[in-house]
Amino acid sequence: MGDFSLRLSRIPGLLLCLLLAMGCDSYEDLLSTDERVWLEQHDSEIRVTPDPAFPPIDFYDETGVYQGISAEYFGLIESRLDLKFTFLKTQSWATALEDIKAKSTDVIVPTQRTRERSKYLLFTDPYIEIPTVIITTLGNTHLKTMDLLKGKRVAVVKAHAIVEQFIRPNYPHLDLVEVKNIKSGLLEVSFNEVDAMLAELPTATYTIEKMGITNLRISGSTPYKYDLAMASRKDLPVLNSILQKGLAAISLKEREAIQKKWIRLSWEPFYKNRNFQIITSVSLCIILFVIFWNLILKREIDQRKRAEAMLRESETKFRNIIEASPMGIHLYRFESGGELIFRGANQSADRILGVDHQQFTGRTIEEAFPFLVETNIPGRYKELCEQGGIWVQEQVDFEDHRIKGAFEVHAFQTARNEMAAMFIDVKERKIAERERERLINDLQNALMEIKTLSGLLPICASCKKIRDDQGYWNQIESYIKQHSDAEFSHGLCPGCSDQLYGDQGWYIKMKQDKGIK
Repeated sequence: MGDFSLRLSRIPGLLLCLLLAMGCDSYEDLLSTDERVWLEQHDSEIRVTPDPAFPPIDFYDETGVYQGISAEYFGLIESRLDLKFTFLKTQSWATALEDIKAKSTDVIVPTQRTRERSKYLLFTDPYIEIPTVIITTLGNTHLKTMDLLKGKRVAVVKAHAIVEQFIRPNYPHLDLVEVKNIKSGLLEVSFNEVDAMLAELPTATYTIEKMGITNLRISGSTPYKYDLAMASRKDLPVLNSILQKGLAAISLKEREAIQKKWIRLSWEPFYKNRNFQIITSVSLCIILFVIFWNLILKREIDQRKRAEAMLRESETKFRNIIEASPMGIHLYRFESGGELIFRGANQSADRILGVDHQQFTGRTIEEAFPFLVETNIPGRYKELCEQGGIWVQEQVDFEDHRIKGAFEVHAFQTARNEMAAMFIDVKERKIAERERERLINDLQNALMEIKTLSGLLPICASCKKIRDDQGYWNQIESYIKQHSDAEFSHGLCPGCSDQLYGDQGWYIKMKQDKGIK
């Protein structure tokens, strides 16, 4: 009964094949009737598990789309044989091998035929041949042969056929370090975690260029190469036949086009790569621009630092001048709201006005000095802040419950919307000026009197008295004393002395002793 049901299930497939053959004389089906029936039984879908990280042969791009040489071949086989492949993503090549052993997939690619794998896989003819090379850093390019790798740490991809079938048995002296995929191995070489890596040439060059690793080189070659085929489950021989026919339907021209698109079997130095040259040129321009810009910025920063240092020095000098000035100084700033704000004063201002100006800082001029509201000073100061210039007032009388005095004011702009007012107390100067005027007046009077004294004086011819301005007769010394600051000392002239004492012996003897005749 079971065999009869199986035969009945094959009838639709056979009828389909007959109809296709009858309906189109120009169509030549590459598959046999049994192969078509097998596809019908599997809904024309075949599960394929590629190596997830073996570019450019097999890999998944950033968006998760299956790419590479094998993907191109599968696409052509689908169109030639009218079937559908379903691609299953796995973690690694080792996992792919486990999946096909567990029959959770039908085909794995790309695969190197080995004795062990032949126990559970059937292989197509190889569709790509690639050499295995030695990859090192620039410092280890002397490692050109397998013998020179003795005692070195060498990275290999886990479960790759060449490693298990040839390298491990023939080179037991190598310290092999298994890695998940070629990308991991190349990074370990680049960071000197291993000394070298054995890898497939196209995969190595593709990965190095994509990752932009610049310190790796192909230092040498090996006697081994990969003949990569499609491998299917051994319990599905019809599937192996279908895959083989599909590969055979791909022309040599199509194969060469695929290989040219994805593989370069020689690796040109990275500095000859056009993309590298473009990137390098752009990077160099950016670096030069950054260096040039940094030089400009450095010069500007140096100039700014010098300017700031000069400004600080100027501010220090200005502050010292302000603090050392004997004149009182008030500083103001004109705000956008139209307010004139008191910013500070020097010690001389405190001394001259007798108040501590810190209490006024931050207040308006009207709040700090209410008496000035009645004067034109706030308006003048605001004009100076906005328009600049110099304003001088020789005397400003100021008086409230704190401050009283007369001051001379010199005001000027110090910066945009800022000004300073310098002032001195002129009270003492006014007193001095009044005293000076009095002295000048007295001097003028004295000079007038001296001029009168030097003119014609009425004097008595007999008693020698002088008549004063009021008509009274006074002794001459009394008159002179009244009209000058002269003092008199009384004595005898020689003539008078002779008349009074000429006959006295003591007087005669004194003149003889002094030699007076």
